[in-house]
Amino acid sequence: MLPFICKQAIRANKKSNIVYLNNPKVGCSTVKFNLWKCVSPETHGPDVDVHDLKASPFSSQIAGEGWLKRANIFTFVRNPYKRTP
Repeated sequence: MLPFICKQAIRANKKSNIVYLNNPKVGCSTVKFNLWKCVSPETHGPDVDVHDLKASPFSSQIAGEGWLKRANIFTFVRNPYKRTP
């Protein structure tokens, strides 16, 4: 199960020099939707499935990638005690 989790947790785009570390329940679908729209507007549409790695402009395969040393790597977190209903 670990390889599946790793595959779903990483969204990397070398051209844009970004790596997004997916964190479920923190608006990850919205983040992926907007990242896709910025990185590859020509392949983005209103009905895009942001969870479909094959169709997306992102890769989850980052092992041995030298460009990662200079990449902008980020994620989002939330306060578990403050969540709007």
